[in-house]
Amino acid sequence: MILKILFISDRVSDYHTFVRSHSSLTAGLDLLNHVEANRRYQFPTFYDIFIIDLHDPWIAIPPWLREQAQQHYFHQFIFISD
Repeated sequence: MILKILFISDRVSDYHTFVRSHSSLTAGLDLLNHVEANRRYQFPTFYDIFIIDLHDPWIAIPPWLREQAQQHYFHQFIFISD
């Protein structure tokens, strides 16, 4: 089973070690910045793990993510903050 991971961050360059060490055989990693994530209303696929970098206090969780969290599907959230 391949895990689907969504990583939302405006500081992807700070996490380049994580992104490079990611194995495409065990998981699929999609990268978005916060502007891209907030522009989308709903994703056609479901993700198993959401990694959200909340580095600034004004950054909010995208509304479509809350909707997906209410579905009957197992998923995990990882929030990164200072």
